[in-house]
Amino acid sequence: MLGRAGRAASNLKRFGLAVELYQAAIKRAPDRIDIVAGLAYSLIDDRRPDDAVALLEARKRSMWQEIPLLEAYAEALQARRDPVHALLVYERILVLEPANRAAKRNRIFTVARIGAPHRAIELAQESPGVLSEDELLGMKIDQAALTSRWGASADQSAPDRFGNTDIALADNERLLQELQAAGKGGSAAARRLQFDRIEALHNRARMREAVALHESLVADGVEVPAYAQIAAADAYLYLEQPEKARDLYLRALAQVSDNFSAQVQLFYAYSDGEQHREALEQIDRVVAATPKRIAAYNPITIADNPDYASATATAAAARGYQDYLGEALQRLEDLRRLAPYNMEGRGKLAVVYDARGWPRKAEQEHLWILAVEPAYRDSRVGYANTLRELQDWAPAGREVAALEAAYPEDRQVQRAGRQWRIHTMRELQVDAGTGTSSGGAGPLGTKEHAFETRLYSQPIRQDWRAFLHQFEASATFSDGKGYRRRLGAGAEYRVRDLSLAAELSDSYDSDSDLGASLTGSWSLDDHWSFGAAADSSSNDIPLQARIADVRGTSLRAGVTWQAHESRSFGASYQTLDFSDGNRRNILTGSAFQRFVTGPVWKLDGAAALYASSNSASNVNYFNPGEDFEVDLTLIGEQRVWRRYDRSFVHRLYLTLGNYRQQDFGSGEVGAIRYEQEWSLDNRLGLLYGAQRSFHPYDGVREYANHYNLSLNWRF
Repeated sequence: MLGRAGRAASNLKRFGLAVELYQAAIKRAPDRIDIVAGLAYSLIDDRRPDDAVALLEARKRSMWQEIPLLEAYAEALQARRDPVHALLVYERILVLEPANRAAKRNRIFTVARIGAPHRAIELAQESPGVLSEDELLGMKIDQAALTSRWGASADQSAPDRFGNTDIALADNERLLQELQAAGKGGSAAARRLQFDRIEALHNRARMREAVALHESLVADGVEVPAYAQIAAADAYLYLEQPEKARDLYLRALAQVSDNFSAQVQLFYAYSDGEQHREALEQIDRVVAATPKRIAAYNPITIADNPDYASATATAAAARGYQDYLGEALQRLEDLRRLAPYNMEGRGKLAVVYDARGWPRKAEQEHLWILAVEPAYRDSRVGYANTLRELQDWAPAGREVAALEAAYPEDRQVQRAGRQWRIHTMRELQVDAGTGTSSGGAGPLGTKEHAFETRLYSQPIRQDWRAFLHQFEASATFSDGKGYRRRLGAGAEYRVRDLSLAAELSDSYDSDSDLGASLTGSWSLDDHWSFGAAADSSSNDIPLQARIADVRGTSLRAGVTWQAHESRSFGASYQTLDFSDGNRRNILTGSAFQRFVTGPVWKLDGAAALYASSNSASNVNYFNPGEDFEVDLTLIGEQRVWRRYDRSFVHRLYLTLGNYRQQDFGSGEVGAIRYEQEWSLDNRLGLLYGAQRSFHPYDGVREYANHYNLSLNWRF
C-alpha cells in the first residue's frame, strides 16, 4: 500500500511526499526492488540525486544484478552530471540484457553528450532502428559541428590547421543536400546546419561566404542564434565593415552576455568604426567583468584567468590605438613586470614602442618573444614590419614571404604583405608652390613659383633605387626675373641605419652648369640621427642672385634628438659659397612638443631659430651682414575622417616671432596657415595648403600669400 501511495504522489508531482511514503515502505520491505527503485526516482525528482546514488550504492551487490535498480542508478548519475559513470551502468545493463532498447538508446545519447558523436553514430548504426531518422540526423549534425570546433581549437600555426574544418564543411554540405533532396530544406535540422555552416566558414576564413549565408537567412526572416551571429560579426569585421559587426555583436551579447570573445571583438568593432569613447568604455567594461582567477573552488584549483590577462593587455593597447601612447606604454610595461611571459602583452608593447618612434626597441621585444615562442604569429608579423621600417630589406622580405605562405588568410599578414609590396613599387614625389609678395626687398620676389619632382625606380637588389630629379623655380624682382631649372639623375642606397643618395644634374634653361650632390643620413639609435649633404650647384642659392648668373656650392650637417613621437630637438649648420665670393653661414635650431593628443584632436608646439651671416656686401640679392629670427608656432590638427588606411586631416598653424637684421633693427614676424592632407590606401598621399604671412626685410614689412601642393604616389 505505501509503495502504491508513493507512486501516486510521484505521479501528482508531490515528490517530497513520495519520498516520505517510499521511505516508510522500505522500512517494511527493504529488499523489494520496486520500492527501492521508486524511492530512487522520487529522490531524483525531488532534486536529491546524491541521496539517490547513496541509496543504490548501499545495495551495490544486489544492484549489479538487477536491471530496474541499474536503470535508476544511471538516471541518478545523469542527474548529478556524471555521464561517464552512467555510461558504465548502461554497458552493465546490456551485459545482463543485450537487447535492452532503452539502454542502447541511452548509451548512444550519453556517448554523444560526452563529446563523441562519431562513436555514437557507429553505435546507432550497429543497432538499426534504435534511433529515429531525425535522431540519427541530429547526431550527424553534432558530429559535423564538433569536427568544426576541433578545427577551430587546433594549433593555428600548424600547416594542416584547416583539415578538420574542411571535413566538417564537406559533411555539412552533404547533409544539407540530403535534406534538400528530401524536401526538408526549411526544416529545423536544415536551419541548424546552416547556422553551423556560418561558424565553420568563419573558422575557415571564408568570410564572404559566411556573410552571404547570414544575410540570406536574415532576408528569409530566420532568427539566427547568438553563436552564428558572433561568427558572422567576426566575418564582417574581417571584411572591414565594423558597423555591421558592431550591431551583430550587440544583438548576440544581449542573448549571451558572458561571451568573452564577442565582448572583446565588440571593442575592435567600435575602434575600427572610429567610435573612440565607446571603444574605451567597452574594453574597460570587459576588464572589470573578467575575474582574475578561475576554478577557485578551493586553494588547489585556483588558477590565473588567461582572459583577464588578455583583456588587460587589450585595454592598455587600446590607449595606443587612440594615440594616448604614453598611457599605453606605462600600462603595458607595468603588465610586463607583473607577467613577463604574457606574450600578448609583450607583443602589444612592441607595437607601442614602434608607434613611439623606437623601432629598434620594438625589434628587441619581438626577438625576445620569438626566442620563447617561435611560432607566435603577432610578433612574427610585428618583427617583419619593424625590419621593413629599419630598412633591413632582405630579412624583412623573407619574413613576409614566409608568413604569406603559411598564413594567407590572416589579416595582419595580408597587411604586412601589402605594405611590403608598396615598398617595392615605384615612387613619385611632387612638391609645388606659388606665391606673391607685397615688396621685393626680401628674398621672396613679388611673384614666385617652384616645382620639384622626384621619380624613383623599384628597388634594385633591394638596397638601391635609381631616380630622376627635376627642379624648377622662378621669382620676379625689381631688377629682373630669376630662374633655376635643373634635371638630374642618381642612385639611392638604403640599408639598415643608413641612407645615401648621389646625383648628377645640369641646367636645362641656360649654359651647362653640371653639378654633383651627395646626401646621407645615419641613425645611431632610436633617439639620435645625423644628416649631411654636399652640392656643387646648390638650389639654395637665392633666385635673385641668378639674375646676375651667380651660382654656388653648399655643405650642410645636422643632428636630431627625438625623445618620442611627441618631443624632438634638432640643429643644423650650412655654408653656402657663392660664385661672386660671398659666403653665407646658416645656423638653425628646432624644437617640437605635442601638448594635446588623441584620436581626433592634437595640439602641437614648434620653435625655430635661424641665424645667418654673409661675408660680402654690395650684391644684387638680399644679403644681410647678420640676421637672427626666432619663431613659435602652434599647430592644431583634427582628423575629420578615417577608414582603416584612408584618412582626411586638416591643420591650422599660427606663427609669431621676431626677426632682427643688422643695421635695420628688429620687427615682428607672423603667419597663419591652413592645410588639408589626404591619405589614400597607403599608396597615395596628397597635401595642399595656403598661407598668409608678414616679415620685415631691410626694415620694411612685407606681406606674402603662398599656396602649396605635395603629392606622394606609389605605383
